[in-house]
Amino acid sequence: MLARLQRAARPGHVRAVAAGLQQGRLASSSLAQPPPAFVKTVPPGDDKERDMCPQCNRIVYSNPLPVGGAVVHDADPATGEPRVLLLRRDIEPRKGFWTLPGGFLENGESVADGSAREALEEANADVEVTGLHAVHSVPGRSLIMLWFKARFRQPTPPPGQEDTRFSAGHETAEARLFTQSQLPWDELAFPVGRLALQQFFADPSSDAVRYCEVDATEGDEAKGRT
Repeated sequence: MLARLQRAARPGHVRAVAAGLQQGRLASSSLAQPPPAFVKTVPPGDDKERDMCPQCNRIVYSNPLPVGGAVVHDADPATGEPRVLLLRRDIEPRKGFWTLPGGFLENGESVADGSAREALEEANADVEVTGLHAVHSVPGRSLIMLWFKARFRQPTPPPGQEDTRFSAGHETAEARLFTQSQLPWDELAFPVGRLALQQFFADPSSDAVRYCEVDATEGDEAKGRT
């Protein structure tokens, strides 16, 4: 490439271009080197251990992750009882257990939109978020769970007619609507989901937002502090 430039361009221009290319090669070479290893230390002015680069002093912070979830509900057309959409997980962790739609957010996405998206991805359910239901802080897992109430955009079919508003998504083995008496309490995947269901069925018509700190590990009973 340099030879072609030398034949076609003025000498001074060639020298400048050649120097730039050489600098580019050096820069590319430096980028190809393995990055410096971060070390755990307490940075100046801080009181917590962080991951810090010993060469440039860059700090990488690890913070709690927000998670969005949807309590998708309707009324049983025969009895009028409130029902909630649950999914039987087809992936680990807790494969085979029931859970509410939910997951981590995408960049540029609101928590409400992310919760509705999870319902669509996991249950093929087109839902409308109607309001915030509960906020669960889980310090032991560095998670902040935000639950939203949501409803199907399509009307509830009459008794005896197939309900096509939802179905199993790509991470779901089964999707079903449950009344409170039908809930598979012993087969729920996560304590935060159990707590969200308990809070919903305590007063399904309430618009109050519940806040709770959850002290629980996967599969354990939720111990909430409101």
